[in-house]
Amino acid sequence: HEVTRRVIAQGRSYSALDVFGAMYRLQDLKRDCDAVWQHAEALVVPTTGTIYRRDEIAANPVALNTNLGYYTNFVNLLDLCAIAVPTGFRADGLPAGVTLIAPAFADSLLCGLGRAWLPFPGEHVAL
Repeated sequence: HEVTRRVIAQGRSYSALDVFGAMYRLQDLKRDCDAVWQHAEALVVPTTGTIYRRDEIAANPVALNTNLGYYTNFVNLLDLCAIAVPTGFRADGLPAGVTLIAPAFADSLLCGLGRAWLPFPGEHVAL
């Protein structure tokens, strides 16, 4: 896919020194985040800040997909687990949701929280 090729090709502009520097920086950030998990079981963030139409994504796929992951892109980088949960519908009728995030291997905790978060069957929540 052309977009995937473009994203991967950007890697040519980085040196091995850049890569190792970024890896060390990521480990420093992970250590800081791991300390937070000593005081919290889960984090709740919006799944996305907005919704785009397919033609908008097609016109600017990298920037808009990056924006869609604004609240969640860090999950994989920091070795966390997450589950997206629908929360109902916005006032304009489009769906909305939250993402529940926890340390790696807390999947059962997140599934339980997600199940409790879901609206009752047939219930529509306007946000």
